[in-house]
Amino acid sequence: MSRQPYATLPIVRLNLRNFAWLLRRSLIATLDDGCLSTAKGAAYSALLSFFPVLTSAATILVQTRAEFVSRTIEDALSEIVPPDSESLVLQQFRMAGTRHNSLLIVAGLISIWAASGVIKSLIEGFHAAYRVPRNRSIFHQSWVAMALVLGAAIPLVCASLLIVFGGQAEHAVLNWINVDPLVWAWQWVSRLTRYAVSFATTVVVTASLYYFGPYRRQRWRYVWPGAILATVLWLLATSGFAWYASNIARYNVMYGSVGAAIALLVWMYLMAIIALIGCEFNAEYERSAR
Repeated sequence: MSRQPYATLPIVRLNLRNFAWLLRRSLIATLDDGCLSTAKGAAYSALLSFFPVLTSAATILVQTRAEFVSRTIEDALSEIVPPDSESLVLQQFRMAGTRHNSLLIVAGLISIWAASGVIKSLIEGFHAAYRVPRNRSIFHQSWVAMALVLGAAIPLVCASLLIVFGGQAEHAVLNWINVDPLVWAWQWVSRLTRYAVSFATTVVVTASLYYFGPYRRQRWRYVWPGAILATVLWLLATSGFAWYASNIARYNVMYGSVGAAIALLVWMYLMAIIALIGCEFNAEYERSAR
């Protein structure tokens, strides 16, 4: 069965008034379409795939003896994950690196399978946002989800590496062209460039999920706004949740030894909700053009 066709729609220009109206409509649609329940399934799948991914990464780094890379990734993980989950994640990362090679294959397969569950849950939410029937077979849906996992992983890893190792690359280039790397102007330009490229990469990956995920024909101009919105909300939510977990909700005190996993699950739940809000925004934006 072919994808649902799209009509030729005019371009609606976004201004502050239209954006506020569309955002309000998107939030209402997120509740009406049951996206909060869908986000729960995506969060559980994300938690299931998170530690196998760490196992695979740690095993590869140990086999290649990339100790500096391993330490740098540990530092990056400590900045990304919620504060109460930091010790659990880093402990898993360090322990995984001491295991046998055969674990790498098993962990890799489990990672792809579990991560595809995240995409499949999000696709269910995408279908609800666009009011389209679920015409894909189970096998087709699984193949699409795994392809999106692999397609999204490579640019996201590259963006992460740019943030993590951009400083070293910056110093090497500046020394090569005989420019003092300590000059504040170069530092700001380099830092802004790294984060701008990483932000743009995240937007492109999110837009690709919105474009290829739903079983319908899409137009790129109707997926970019939601992708940008979701990326901005992701940055704000991650910073806000880190502050909340550090200063207000002490998960380790409240829940004991399982507090780290609960904090990580809550963070992933927020990320899934944001991804679905972005898709709802795109759907409302497209419907406003009709």
